[in-house]
Amino acid sequence: MWFYAGEAASLTVDFRVDGEYVVPTSATYTLRDHLGAAVVTAEALTVAGTTLILEIPSSYNEIGSSSLFENRFVLVKFIHNGKPHTNVYPYHLTNFVPMTATTADVRRLTGLMENELPDQDIDLTSAYFFLFDAHSTSFSSQLLATDFRARVANEAIALQAAIEVVGSFPFRVPVSARNEDSQFARVSTLNFREIEMELRRKLQQALTTVLSVEETTVGVFSVSSPTDPYTGA
Repeated sequence: MWFYAGEAASLTVDFRVDGEYVVPTSATYTLRDHLGAAVVTAEALTVAGTTLILEIPSSYNEIGSSSLFENRFVLVKFIHNGKPHTNVYPYHLTNFVPMTATTADVRRLTGLMENELPDQDIDLTSAYFFLFDAHSTSFSSQLLATDFRARVANEAIALQAAIEVVGSFPFRVPVSARNEDSQFARVSTLNFREIEMELRRKLQQALTTVLSVEETTVGVFSVSSPTDPYTGA
């Protein structure tokens, strides 16, 4: 989970034991910084149910001037039925990234629907940093362009985010679905490897456009389809 540096971060804390929601008798949290040092220690939490919203003040979310990002770690300790339990909630901080790529763009590129690929499973910021690590400011500066380069750079971020989850497609994509009002069916011979190769080909084209790098040919070839978990085909 990403938040902007210097701003408050709101975390949803679920009290669960063995997958079941519980109401603890007491709870505290400790906040640790990027290096693991405790900046808040055993702060008492007011518990009124199985879930609460924990807000980390902005003063604890400042990052170093030379940092691209930093991590924080929230350790929630609680007592239920006389036994102690601990949940860890890590989150990431970065400065504002001026990208227009959205989770809807990722679903557009993959053909999946929101119930198959929800927002929480798409990490656009990590996708941006993957491309930044590979191409540095040669890529990030394109987001500030006022011509086609900004659009294509954002498309590259969406494509990279799609590539990062494509491995889970066989477990996400049903061949058919039905509800009270409608029914749809997909081609039963979906080749997920070809989908991945096509996403990678489009990403390479986008990077070629905005970076003027030499294009590498990515072959799109047929392989045997993995067993579909829904049909057994």
